[in-house]
Amino acid sequence: MTALEDAYRSLKVLIIDDQETFRITIGVMLDHLGVPEVFEAEDGAGGFEELMRSRPDAVLCDMHMTPMDGQAFLRLVREASDEWVRGTPVIFLSGDNNLDTVRGAARQHSDGYLVKPFQVEDLKGQLDIIIARLAERGRLKAL
Repeated sequence: MTALEDAYRSLKVLIIDDQETFRITIGVMLDHLGVPEVFEAEDGAGGFEELMRSRPDAVLCDMHMTPMDGQAFLRLVREASDEWVRGTPVIFLSGDNNLDTVRGAARQHSDGYLVKPFQVEDLKGQLDIIIARLAERGRLKAL
């Protein structure tokens, strides 16, 4: 087993999406990658509560949800008083490929952006980057 595969086996991920079928699909992808702990929420408010409860290593968050969308969720995360919360990596998932939306996500300090639908390889590429950053910060087993 490689160090990266080992890192996936210690990863905890929170999926925030208002569509249950998409949460299931992402869960299957994460399982395929070896992620043992996956948590879910249906919107940004529930996602923030779950973030505080489960303390995931990374968050995969839809952009467009009600009543609290992904951008409002990310603002809560980045403005939190707890440094651990502020530093939690958030990757946006969206069917919205509008360049202004993608740039807006980057301005809000998202850690990645995937346009739906995407493949497991695309998700893995984003998570590989997150794992490396977490290892550098000492928040995940070093690679």
